[in-house]
Amino acid sequence: MSITEITLLGAMRAGCVALLACIAAARTSRTAFPAQAVWLLIAAFMMPPILTGYHVATTRADAIGWMAEAQFSVLLFVRVLPLAMILAWLWPRSDSTESSHAYALMQRDSVSSRVTWRIRGWWMESGGIFCAVFLVAFQEFDLAACMNARTWTIAIFDAQAGGLALSDSLRLMVMPLLVEVALMTVLFARWKAAKKTDCRESKMARRMSLPSILLLAACCVPFLAPIMAVHDGWSGLSALREFALIREVGNSFALALVASVSAWLLAEWAIQSSVRIAIVALPGMLGTLILSLLVLALFQVPPLHFLRGTPLPVLVAMILGLMPAALFLRAMIRRSSRTESVFSAETMGEKSIHWELAGRPALLAGGLLFLQAYGEFTANSLLAPPSLTSAFSRIFNLMHYGRTETLSALLLATLSLPLIAFSVVFFAARFHVSHKR
Repeated sequence: MSITEITLLGAMRAGCVALLACIAAARTSRTAFPAQAVWLLIAAFMMPPILTGYHVATTRADAIGWMAEAQFSVLLFVRVLPLAMILAWLWPRSDSTESSHAYALMQRDSVSSRVTWRIRGWWMESGGIFCAVFLVAFQEFDLAACMNARTWTIAIFDAQAGGLALSDSLRLMVMPLLVEVALMTVLFARWKAAKKTDCRESKMARRMSLPSILLLAACCVPFLAPIMAVHDGWSGLSALREFALIREVGNSFALALVASVSAWLLAEWAIQSSVRIAIVALPGMLGTLILSLLVLALFQVPPLHFLRGTPLPVLVAMILGLMPAALFLRAMIRRSSRTESVFSAETMGEKSIHWELAGRPALLAGGLLFLQAYGEFTANSLLAPPSLTSAFSRIFNLMHYGRTETLSALLLATLSLPLIAFSVVFFAARFHVSHKR
């Protein structure tokens, strides 16, 4: 298949998946989620997709044709569903009485008119959500690599890894890039239009409806991967001496720490201005694959080509790739915490209140951002020098030999380090706050 045909196939798949995710998310009430459920959805979306892909790809029977496409499409739906639910809860919606009156009058029209108005109303309400979910589904790479799916991301990555000249790889990504630019243009237009309308605010709730509970359970599928790794990995721990990942895990940890902290600080600077947000968010919205290829081309131009063998290219790609998530988490914290309450707690020296309102959400957001950077696969594969091979890159290479207890143990060891580090930092910060009360 040509790159144009694969791109069209990917666009059709992403459109169907995004539409189903938006319809499912629309079934939940705007007051359906307590604060804990919102953070659970964010964590489910930010879990590295390679974890889910690892367990599915190493346990399923070899599927070809429509069966393989169906399996990948189902996993892709589960991948983007948390994002659709979060955006459906956050997206501004009209609360005008005129719209309700117009909807009542519409019931007297013909069937075609009612269908047209319903489609138009859905687009006005959920068009921006659809574009955002479509964009994420369209540029998915990690999950597709594990499932051996036919996507434009796999085609371009295989061509580049197979020795194709970078200039030819950049030409191959023109068609997908045009699709992404068109989606981002519509997305920003819908967001701008939504911000101008009179909107009702979504509020936190203590109880959830049954559809919300069922969808939330479906979103928890990515968390099954670490649980299964723990279940299968204990038996293979004794064989880790021959397959130690100490260097690779250390590389992943160091790169993720630098990238996540830099992205978090850059997001704090950028969130003060809409222009800054657009500048730092646009590169990351292109997807990690296109972003990595552009960074690779940038560092082949003199005098930057002297830095090609350093960690700088992969760090630049990782930081820019994290910016949309970092900005979103910053905005979520600002939205959920009341600035006046935080300021009052700081003024009165109430460290425990300040911890509940600002400290704990910021630490949780930073941990999720670090986890996403820690599981980064694309940028590490294309840009990292051989001495900085990441743990997930090696695990992905070993996946081709099938699932073994030793491989599950490697995954368990790889996931244990960030979990232990985050637990130590979290409890140390909590103890510090309690001690200062």
